[in-house]
Amino acid sequence: MDSAKTSLKNLRTAVQKQKAGTETLPPQKLQAFRRRFEEAVNDDLNVPKALGIVWEMARSKPASREMYELILSCDEILALDLHLEPAPDAPVTETEKEGDPEILAMIEKRAAAKKEKNYAEADRIRAELAEQGIELIDTPKGTTYRRRA
Repeated sequence: MDSAKTSLKNLRTAVQKQKAGTETLPPQKLQAFRRRFEEAVNDDLNVPKALGIVWEMARSKPASREMYELILSCDEILALDLHLEPAPDAPVTETEKEGDPEILAMIEKRAAAKKEKNYAEADRIRAELAEQGIELIDTPKGTTYRRRA
């Protein structure tokens, strides 16, 4: 679920760049995007394809207010609230910068459980920390965390 939230945040960020755009686009470019989006939606509501086209629109260059308006028009079907500003990341408290010993100990227990392939225990520890407002971030260099505000 976290990756879905990150993707939505990234999409909203890209859409906001279109909103700030000042270029004028050829009508054919906008019509082509609209036609492709409508074809995807009319193909048994092919949402993954339609969403991919919205991503293309959001990333297209040059940035344009016209493209932003087209994206919002498509969002009437997708209902992702793409007009909203992306949510800011939760601030990190001083404790996390130093590393809370209790949380670090739980992260170590989770790592040991994963190493032993005891995924149920690893998931239980993650869930317990999540209930305390702690988000674990697995990276190739190890697990870090941040406290949600």
